[in-house]
Amino acid sequence: MATEYTLRCQHFAPTDALRFLRSGFVMAGLGNGEVRLALSEPGVDNWRVAGRPDWPAAKLWLQPDGFYVCDQLKAPAQFDRILRLLLDYLLVDNESVQISSR
Repeated sequence: MATEYTLRCQHFAPTDALRFLRSGFVMAGLGNGEVRLALSEPGVDNWRVAGRPDWPAAKLWLQPDGFYVCDQLKAPAQFDRILRLLLDYLLVDNESVQISSR
């Protein structure tokens, strides 16, 4: 079972958000718009991170107004850090972010 979060904000550019994700995370995209995420690790090749049992720490979908994020419950500390980085990114151009959980 996973925990799902929707992070919504007023000013969001999906293209810029994708650039942000590519710059700081290990990513793998699927054809349905799903992006699998983990934190990059200094000195570790991305393909090695993606081959670990706790891969992916999160699944993410870009929405027109933010992110839909799913905690895979495989790496809680890593997911917490990913969520914090996503929120920090959104708060650069927004005064607030609406967070809902399922």
